[in-house]
Amino acid sequence: MFGEILCITEIFLDYDVISDFFWLVPCIPRDYTILFVPEPNFQRNFTPMSSPPRPTAKILEIRPFAVAKPPPALDAWHLECLPMLEDNFGYLLTSPAGKTLVVDAPEAAPLLAAASRAGRALTELWITHGHRDHTAGIAELARRTGCTVRAHADLKIPGAVPLPDEGTVAFEGELFTILNTSGHSELDLSFHAPGLGLCFCGDTLFTGGCGRLFAGPPERMWASLLRLRALPDDTYLCCGHDYAHDNFTFATRTFPAIDIFRDRLHEVETARRQGDFLMPTSVGMETRSNPMLMADHAHLATALGLDGKPAAEVFAKIREMRNRL
Repeated sequence: MFGEILCITEIFLDYDVISDFFWLVPCIPRDYTILFVPEPNFQRNFTPMSSPPRPTAKILEIRPFAVAKPPPALDAWHLECLPMLEDNFGYLLTSPAGKTLVVDAPEAAPLLAAASRAGRALTELWITHGHRDHTAGIAELARRTGCTVRAHADLKIPGAVPLPDEGTVAFEGELFTILNTSGHSELDLSFHAPGLGLCFCGDTLFTGGCGRLFAGPPERMWASLLRLRALPDDTYLCCGHDYAHDNFTFATRTFPAIDIFRDRLHEVETARRQGDFLMPTSVGMETRSNPMLMADHAHLATALGLDGKPAAEVFAKIREMRNRL
């Protein structure tokens, strides 16, 4: 009946630059028009630096609505991508009612500060897997906010409401599908919200790469990657770390004849000069440009001398080579 508009507010806190949003284009649903609304007090002028600091946060405001009917107040869901520690990310997803879901807790202080700054109520915390750099802030967040912590029972987190290996869980009326995407650790969960076009994938998949294989054979991780690759192309992927520069440096060295890996490395380097990061990424972008998701492409197997070998074996070789970078 009416077309759809995707209204995106991109805010870089503690910076005087709004970057171009080329990184976001692959994530935009195909039938949407883009309306970019910069924060009025920010400037586009900046001086490139050789080693720019990481931005404090990136906030996406996602507003699908009919052209003929502007949205009422508080109709938008907000996704905040928050860099923490050396290269971790935490995520705050806030409903139109102002209630916030946090996914993973590398440390408590930045998450508490972000929620306080925006006047949001931190009500739930979901955990993708049990590694310390994703769980260290759980106790303090729970103590300071009284939020409900949800995690798989095998993680044995005190007071946590158990999540199943597979199934669904709801937050503020949005249904999330729980995907078992294990292989990085003994148990890795991803949370996919089809209604929002979001998937929190922890350390299973990264921009240009995937997690190390700490648990199980390569076939297990390859099957998990295929589950994520099967999601709609325009799904935002919210990953647990930013290793994009190293990942695409590896890809260009290993597969020098594949242009898209060079293009992505250039994109990462451009974003770095602007104090930006390529997070979230999208399923479509990673399907086309992430070598870990391309192990069933014949030209990658040929480049590695693995013609005719199973995709899981090609994947294992790529992952093993990436470990040495």
